[in-house]
Amino acid sequence: GPRRFYRLELDGGRVSSVIARVDLPEEQAFRPETTAPEPELEPVRQWMEDGGLPVPRGYGREGGIDLLEDLGAQSLCDAVRNVDPERRFELYRAATALVPRIQALPLHAGLASSRRSLDASLIDYKAGQVIEWVLPWSLGRPARPSEAEAVRDAFRHIAEVCAEAPRRAAHRDLQSTNLILLSQKEPGPDRLGMIDLQGAF
Repeated sequence: GPRRFYRLELDGGRVSSVIARVDLPEEQAFRPETTAPEPELEPVRQWMEDGGLPVPRGYGREGGIDLLEDLGAQSLCDAVRNVDPERRFELYRAATALVPRIQALPLHAGLASSRRSLDASLIDYKAGQVIEWVLPWSLGRPARPSEAEAVRDAFRHIAEVCAEAPRRAAHRDLQSTNLILLSQKEPGPDRLGMIDLQGAF
């Protein structure tokens, strides 16, 4: 997305560091024309926080910069690299447990995220990205017309299934680099914090 993140170290405050999320001008080429641009982080972050989800606290916004709670530097991706299979399973079970909690968020007509959805035009755009980037990378050559059409057919089927499915909230990029292993001051189960929230719908 069109943004950068900086960790700011603080001296003598209530917190020792914060994350500065800096918005950059959007490049419309990164989304289909029929899809609205991603909304600002607020009130998406607040919507998720109000729903009891583990998201960073917001400390305010000024001049296109959001100041956010620093959840830490260890992503789930990093945390599972050198652990035994049982520990890896525990961490991924904690991650997948977030999905139904996100889906249970109430949809509010006044929230831009609630008006956005995974529609046919966005799914077709994703098919184009697979054809342009994923197939050449995996095949070692550009996709043949028949291969590209097979991808388009598969994504059209996905669009049909999605059109008939109930509307639920989704993070849209819930993956191991966007889940942060939260440090625990007291004994207890691991908790994962979610970042990269602005694309949720």
